[in-house]
Amino acid sequence: MPSAMPPSRAKTVVPAMGLLAAALLWLTGCMTAAPLTSGEGSPGGVEGPKRGGTLRWSGTEPAHLDPADTVGQALHSQGPGIAYGRLLRYAYRPDVPDLSGEVAADLGERWEQASATSYIFHVRKGVKFHDVHPVNGREVTAEDIAYSLNRQREPGRASAGQLANVDSLRALDRYTVGITVKRADADFLVELADPRNQVVAREAVELTGDLKNGPTVGSGPFLLERYEKGAGSFFVRNPTYYDPSLPHLDRLEIYTSLTDPASEVAAFRTERLDLLEANPQSLEAVTRQHPQVKVQRNQRPTSQILTLKQDRPPFNNVKARLALSKAIDRQQILDAAWSGLGWLHAGVNAGREFFLPEDEVRRLTRRDLSEAKKLLAEAGYASGFAMEIVVGANAPEDLSAAELMAAQLKEANISASLQVVEYARYLQQVLSRGEFTSAAYGNYSSLPTTNATLIGLLTSNGPRNVNGIKDPKLDQMITDQSLMQDKEQRKKAVYDIQRYVLDNAYLLVIHANVNQTVMWPYVRNWMGGLLSDGIKFAHVWLDK
Repeated sequence: MPSAMPPSRAKTVVPAMGLLAAALLWLTGCMTAAPLTSGEGSPGGVEGPKRGGTLRWSGTEPAHLDPADTVGQALHSQGPGIAYGRLLRYAYRPDVPDLSGEVAADLGERWEQASATSYIFHVRKGVKFHDVHPVNGREVTAEDIAYSLNRQREPGRASAGQLANVDSLRALDRYTVGITVKRADADFLVELADPRNQVVAREAVELTGDLKNGPTVGSGPFLLERYEKGAGSFFVRNPTYYDPSLPHLDRLEIYTSLTDPASEVAAFRTERLDLLEANPQSLEAVTRQHPQVKVQRNQRPTSQILTLKQDRPPFNNVKARLALSKAIDRQQILDAAWSGLGWLHAGVNAGREFFLPEDEVRRLTRRDLSEAKKLLAEAGYASGFAMEIVVGANAPEDLSAAELMAAQLKEANISASLQVVEYARYLQQVLSRGEFTSAAYGNYSSLPTTNATLIGLLTSNGPRNVNGIKDPKLDQMITDQSLMQDKEQRKKAVYDIQRYVLDNAYLLVIHANVNQTVMWPYVRNWMGGLLSDGIKFAHVWLDK
């Protein structure tokens, strides 16, 4: 069944076949006297959007500049990678929740699904690479797209897993790309729209053999004027962008020199930054001194998770896992450590419509200390047990939450010692390689689609299954939903998976997170979120 966009509707968003795992619920609740409205985000009586100006933002230093060899948003969606175009991208409209599961045309103007496992993409004609050496503004072709994505798929590349289901990908002619996948996947178009799938120029790669030190030559709405390690990424409007209405800004500056919250807040207060992702303490300080600022909150597809080793005692016993879950007061941790900025979540970071309702999650995970002790006795641990929790220290709140959790567990005779490690080690050794003995606690970012999350995290052979979960019934449930094209049928199946996961305490999610962006009133049409597509910067305009 085709999923196509007619040539006459080249800018029309096309709904994807599946919903995004990295789904964010865009909430426009603003602490401001002039809240954002629909359309371009301009307040009543203000015409917009206006062209011109410079937007200043604080970002994170990327490890290097080669999009095929890093998975971090510091490059792809909040750094130099913004300069690149992609075959598809995420939809961006005021009425579409950020990363909602809709995809839109980018370099691929339209497409058809020829069979359950094959796709044909028609490349937009006349799109130019930036006029930068050694590419010098030549046209982007199907060969560039095939070269870039096949390079990314090479074994050992950091972003290779994003396209792991691709069986073959080739240019059929100058403006046509054919892709076949190994298995039918209801989320394939969404996976293809991920910001990591960036289209580079062969000439740029061949200058030195890789792009780790550039040059960054893309086809996106912004041209990278310069990148300075320790300073930031500095962009100008691409004058030959295929959509002449974008970007609205003349310049975009993303600083990496502001390395702590205090320096970021100081820069924002003096309007050296126009908007800022703020922690609760920074937000309170800013809004108290500057009540006119706007605040946007986004529910993020990242969760605070207690990961358990389930291939060894005590957590190979479902009753021991359930006892641990029943001993934890999730709402108390959320309120005390995170100032209530989060929401109770089942941990399957599926598309927005697939989230198990929070009221049901609250009911299924409510603390019950007497039930916890009963389950411990039934599991053979009437006197409790000792465990070690490795804590990924991404923020001060992580340690505060872990300490409160340990105090709660002690009331059930579970003695939890804490081993605090740097967050980079937590990501690389704990979450990626499973190098912990009993349990680990910290922030966990979901994979980009529902299927990627469910298969990667919960199936017996999943690449992210560091818990040691091995459940053939769960494997089959996940396989079955991955092929479902009917949205309501799939929603029911994903709900059932989340309930089954909670009933077996396979994932102990404490809560999901909220991202807060504070901005000056003149910033219009911002729809942010930690894992957002970099296209958001092209749509922002400044009312000044």
